Amino acid sequence: MALLQLTEEQIRTWTRAQKDQWWFSNVYRGDMPQLTLRSAATGFLLGGVLAATAMYIGAKTGISIGVGLTSVILAFAIYRLMAKAGFASDFTILENNCTQSIATAAGYMIGPMISSLAAYMLVTGRIIPWWHMVVWMCVVSIIGVLLAFPMKRRFINEEQLPFPEGRASGVVLDALYTGAAQAGMFKARLLGATALLAGLYQALVSDGWMKLVQFKLLRMTSGRA
Repeated sequence: MALLQLTEEQIRTWTRAQKDQWWFSNVYRGDMPQLTLRSAATGFLLGGVLAATAMYIGAKTGISIGVGLTSVILAFAIYRLMAKAGFASDFTILENNCTQSIATAAGYMIGPMISSLAAYMLVTGRIIPWWHMVVWMCVVSIIGVLLAFPMKRRFINEEQLPFPEGRASGVVLDALYTGAAQAGMFKARLLGATALLAGLYQALVSDGWMKLVQFKLLRMTSGRA
């Protein structure tokens, strides 16, 4: 099912009040669970894990990655499997949307740590204390949230501009919950298998394991006098 959206003419001619009313009448689902305790907890958990993964990739390559789509698929698979096992009810599409919003916010938090903060430390030759970085990130995050409210009303509510990652997550959510569940489970299994293989490979080739095998098990020396 295609995502509902206004036409170009409606975007140009309707007032913000008319657009908001259309959203309440055609999109809003007030009877469906959305921001629940489990959706928030799942978002924090997946966001923490995926943000750590994104930070590792950023530190290695200098490239930042989004975590929204990955969190959508993983959250869908986790609760679909739990529902089949009888441990929990299935995630609603809006709960999954809240989860990916929280996880995406956590993923964006690592941006300054692999760009501006890292550049500052390279230029000055000083290591920033961890609590300085925590305070700075908290202040920047609060400012970002406060700025997001008017920007969202202006660019999304009024001008109906599609936010790229949010739009992509919406398309994937719509596909998963309206007929592509098997494809979503396959992608989740593929993500899990790839993560396990990559983790196993990195563990085998890491410097710590090589030192353990070389110096402890094989009793080799470092070659130094």
